[in-house]
Amino acid sequence: MGSEVFLTSEEIEELPEGEYYWNELLGLKVYTEEGSFLGVIKEIIPTGSNDVFLVSNSGEHLIPATKDVVRSVDKRSGEMIIRAFNGIVD
Repeated sequence: MGSEVFLTSEEIEELPEGEYYWNELLGLKVYTEEGSFLGVIKEIIPTGSNDVFLVSNSGEHLIPATKDVVRSVDKRSGEMIIRAFNGIVD
């Protein structure tokens, strides 16, 4: 635990659709389905049941990395769309 692994992009296995490496998600801009900008993913926190995205802008939001909340990820545009939930309401 606490070790780092370095690979070239050619050495990294492609994941199935809908799965992402953390480095692909860090820095994504996060919007609600209604179009409100929440901020940028600054950190990913592993938990027992699902990861949690720390999204920062003028404040911070903790976004659960679940299919119910994360509606889409577009790596090309650098955006993630989430469904608003209790605590994140438009």
